[in-house]
Amino acid sequence: MSVSPNSRDSALQKEYESLKEINLTLSGLLSTIRKVENDIDLFNSSTNNTIILMNKWQKILNDSNITKEMLNDKSYVPGEDDERDDDEENELRKLESKLSSINDENQKLNHQLQEQISRKEISINRARERKRRLGL
Repeated sequence: MSVSPNSRDSALQKEYESLKEINLTLSGLLSTIRKVENDIDLFNSSTNNTIILMNKWQKILNDSNITKEMLNDKSYVPGEDDERDDDEENELRKLESKLSSINDENQKLNHQLQEQISRKEISINRARERKRRLGL
């Protein structure tokens, strides 16, 4: 069965045109996917910025409520809390210093204990070696 050159060329031309249309459609699809990807990135960025803004707004509201409570509290004396905070900070520093000293002492004791254990192990190993040499 022989195919005429014209019909073969015509079939190839149709296939070529079909491939061009498919490529054009795929290019459009790829462009749409890229646009959607950019839109999603923009949405995520906007969402993150909104969360940051909401957190800041919540902090402002909390701070304003604390300020309102302080202003409405007739027993509040400005500076009184500052002194209490200073006392607590001083106590905290003292406790941290004490903890540091205890940790240092603990490290020294651990080191001494390790040295004693090492000396004891050496002594035991020497005694075993003597017994082995003497055949005991």
